[in-house]
Formats: sequence, structure tokens, C-alpha cells
Amino acid sequence: MKRRAFLSIALATSVASSRPRYGGMLRLHPALPAALDREPLSRVAAGIIPDADRRTWRIALRPYIVQHDGSALNASVAAEAIKALQPAWSVTQGNAWSLTVVADRALGSLSEAADPLFACGAFERVEGAAKPTLRAFDLYWDRRPFIDGIELAATAQDADVAELALAGARRPRSDTHRLWTTSAMETVVVHLGTAAPVALREALSLALDRQSIVKVLFGGRGEAAGGLVPQAESGYAFLFPVQQDIVKARSLLAGVRPAGPVTLGYPANDALLRQLADRIAVNARDAGLLLQVKPGMGQQQWNMQRQSNEPFVSFEAERTAMEEGRLVPVVHVPRLFAIHSRVRGWEQAHDGRTLGIHPESIWLDS
Repeated sequence: MKRRAFLSIALATSVASSRPRYGGMLRLHPALPAALDREPLSRVAAGIIPDADRRTWRIALRPYIVQHDGSALNASVAAEAIKALQPAWSVTQGNAWSLTVVADRALGSLSEAADPLFACGAFERVEGAAKPTLRAFDLYWDRRPFIDGIELAATAQDADVAELALAGARRPRSDTHRLWTTSAMETVVVHLGTAAPVALREALSLALDRQSIVKVLFGGRGEAAGGLVPQAESGYAFLFPVQQDIVKARSLLAGVRPAGPVTLGYPANDALLRQLADRIAVNARDAGLLLQVKPGMGQQQWNMQRQSNEPFVSFEAERTAMEEGRLVPVVHVPRLFAIHSRVRGWEQAHDGRTLGIHPESIWLDS
């Protein structure tokens, strides 16, 4: 009898600890996500339907959405927001929650050209607070969030959710936090400038030891980049070589090697690109190419830069973009987070494939 009672209590405790609960403040570091208190049109719309020409779009809003100031989000408000983004478009209102948009060109999706933000998100900003703070909006259209609010933490050690640098960052305690990595969010490339010979671009690409960069500098996170788009997004990234070939790099450099050292610039406030630039300079030197790493963009001959993973229509289109732009992809970069053990529902709040986060799905364990 005692054993049965003990098992019942243990089971009840386990179920209770896994059940979402209300309350608590979520602490983030180093900053509150931009526009966390806003909702894009694509989210508050019940339906966005194009005609066959993909120029005419019919929008049905979710009815009775209340904005943070107490006003209604209706078709009139949405129409004005779309006109502000695209003055050349024709926007007509149907009833209180429907409107029709006629664009000046065919669109793959309406949100690619016009996705205005409205002050009706799950959280609203607290004005005059000592530090940036959001509080739960009780009238949020998709239910009140579990947590009472979100506030900025002073350090990653104090935070429930902290975004960390991929390399060189101090990690929070492993007994209280777990590391969570997104898929690749952007690609780091070296821009040689269009005046550089194509063979020089190919030589630098072959000189790079991308696998070591991912393994040593990023701790195995990230993906060696031969192209501008990761394999998971393009489906053909494996066609771009990522293996180092010093012998072939030296052969290509024989006819296009610059007369003197080449300066390689990086944004002065970007520690990750500084570390990458130093590693690239070492690889280039092994192939017989001298690079001088310097802070500052635009003043240097070559430059390190981050760029979003925009899709291309084909392998040939992506290869042409790299050759014509004299771009050398280095690594596809994910984002790294430390998540406190009391944070539940993080995977539902952040899908790991985009920058968007829906913290209304998060709840805090007691």
C-alpha cells in the first residue's frame, strides 16, 4: 500500500512538472528581440489568397483583434499600413476585416514586398522601466502568454535564454543551462572585388581549410560553405567543393598572385569575423598568398562579410553570382543559445530555421 501511494505521488509530481503553468519573468541576454511586441500582417491574417496573375491578393483578417492601445486592428488600419509600404499599389477595403490588394507586379508571396507590423503582439513594452521590459498582453488574440513578461538580463550567467558567440564566449554553467543551436542563418564570405581575376577567387577558395574552421573555431557547429546557400535549403550545395587543395591553389596562384600583400578587412566590432579572417590569412599563406588582416570595411582590398541565405533558382545561377561578385563562401553560420533548465517550450517558441521567436509558447518551471 505504501509503495502504491509513493508511486502515485511520484507520477502526479512528474505530470505536474511537465504541464504548462502561468507566471514568472523570462530573462533574456544580450537584448530583447526586435519587434517582439509586433505582429506581421501574415500572422494576423486568417487568409491571404492570390488570383491567378499573382498581382491581385485578397486578405481576410482575423476579426476582433485588439491592439495594445485598445484600438481595433481592422481592414482600414491594414490598408493604410500596406499603402505606406507600397504607395504604388491599389488597396481597397471590403468589409471591416477584408481587403483587396493589387500589386504593380506578380509576387511569389504578398509578404515578400509588404508585411507591415502592428502593435498587437503577445507582449507590450513597459515604458519608463529601469531596463527594457515587456509584459504579457492579456487581450492577445491567440491566448495570453504563459509567462508574465520578459526582461533584459545583465549577463549571460543571469539569463534564462542567452545568445552566445560561436567562438570565444564564456559559457553559462552546464549544470543549469543546455546549449541549443539553430540551423544555418547566414553565410560568411570573402568579397574580393570585381577587379580580381576569377582564378584568384578559385585559388583562395581551394586554400581554405573549412573543415578545421568548423571543428576547431566553431566547436563542430556550422557547416563548411562551398556555395552561398546551405544544402538543406538549396539541395545542390554538395556540388560546390569544400575540400582544401593547397597544390591546386598554388598552381592557380602562379599566374595571378598579387605583387604584394593583400589587405583583408572585417567589421571592427565583429569578433567572429576577426577570428575567421586570421584563420583565412593562415590558410592563404600556406598556399603562397600573403594577407594582412585589418579592421574596417571598404578601405581594404578584400572584405569579410555576413549575408543572409537567399535562395537561387539553380546551381548555375548561384555559381555565376559567386564568380561575377568574386565571392568566396567560407562557412554557414548558425546561432547558439544557452537555455536554462527552468525554460520549457523553447522548441515550440523558436523553430531553429528563422530569426522569428514566439515566446507565448514558453513557460517557466518552478
